[in-house]
Amino acid sequence: MKIKVKLAVFLLVLLILSSCSLNNLSRQDKLITLQKNLALWKNFRLDGLASLNLAGLSFYKNITVINNEDSLKIILYEGGIFGSSPKPFARVTLADSLSLELPFPLPVNKMPDFSHEQLFAQSIGESDYNGIIASHELHNDKTRISFNDRYLITEISNNGTDFLMKIEYDFNDLPSMIRGFNEKKLLFQIEIDKFSVIDTINQEKT
Repeated sequence: MKIKVKLAVFLLVLLILSSCSLNNLSRQDKLITLQKNLALWKNFRLDGLASLNLAGLSFYKNITVINNEDSLKIILYEGGIFGSSPKPFARVTLADSLSLELPFPLPVNKMPDFSHEQLFAQSIGESDYNGIIASHELHNDKTRISFNDRYLITEISNNGTDFLMKIEYDFNDLPSMIRGFNEKKLLFQIEIDKFSVIDTINQEKT
């Protein structure tokens, strides 16, 4: 019992010290941290397990998400049987508009109306940095984006809909969990097994 108490105190001290160190960063250091964390979402691939709650039913599918300068692609896979290759179950592509190839209807009253160019990382420009550093938030006509004290994106909501997305991170500040809510009900959850940043010559960096 004493060991558990000491461990809890030790972790609390580490948390306080890390928070203080971030608060004491210069504006330039905060800017560099923000730019580095935004770069995570500009060119990436993630693989994991998705759970979907649709029409009162729960589905569990392997998922791959790939984002680059031109498009965002989300692919859900049926699990392969006896080592066979998994087959695509559903596809979502966001480029100039949102394209859905789904075997089921989405329980969302109104689909978000936006393009890949308006996606959170792609839509944040240098003119937004000062506001994010000061308030840890960014608001525009269609989207609200929230950041934590380490300038990592933690929440994204679309104005005019009841959709909210929350992002959690591991100790290396890489995404570990993404949850989507509609009307405060859990719509999907992605447990990320691997998150890779893709450089300009299509080489992955984890």
